[in-house]
Amino acid sequence: ANAAPAVCVAVAAVYAVLCAAGARHLRRLRVTGACDVDLLARDVGAMLVVYAVETALAVFGGATTLYRWMRRNYLEHHLPLVVVGGGMLFLASRDARALAQHAEWAGLCLFISWNEASAALLTVWPSEAVQSVRIGSNLVVMVSLLFAELFSYAYRADLALMHRVATPRLGRGYIPAETSD
Repeated sequence: ANAAPAVCVAVAAVYAVLCAAGARHLRRLRVTGACDVDLLARDVGAMLVVYAVETALAVFGGATTLYRWMRRNYLEHHLPLVVVGGGMLFLASRDARALAQHAEWAGLCLFISWNEASAALLTVWPSEAVQSVRIGSNLVVMVSLLFAELFSYAYRADLALMHRVATPRLGRGYIPAETSD
């Protein structure tokens, strides 16, 4: 069963705010080449909390907030990100540079919150035409996420091979964000 319309609209609003935050992170990354790690961690943490609340609502309350989603969808899609993403944030809290390495990926994850925002609104105001556009554009974004992560690893590996910088905690090959040549 769908959650109450007011709950779905509230969820859509939260996702819209997360989408705007993702756009700001990506813009800052493109313009300055740097990210505000504390702000990024806060925003990703907020997204994970929303995912966890939606999952709990679906599993324990039997109500879903996203268009055509069932309990299984939350267990397959949101719960793994809550667990893995929460673990990543915990580990990154010990060394902020770890999250900075994945800033583009994290920013894209936040930016695609428009997908969840539109799915929550579709629960209240269903439209097959809007659903089709949403699914098609979501595919483009998922491919972008994949390439962002692959290229960020390739870029870091190239830097590591070029500079061979050592750090006491991470070993050879890691380039700290503060290093400049």
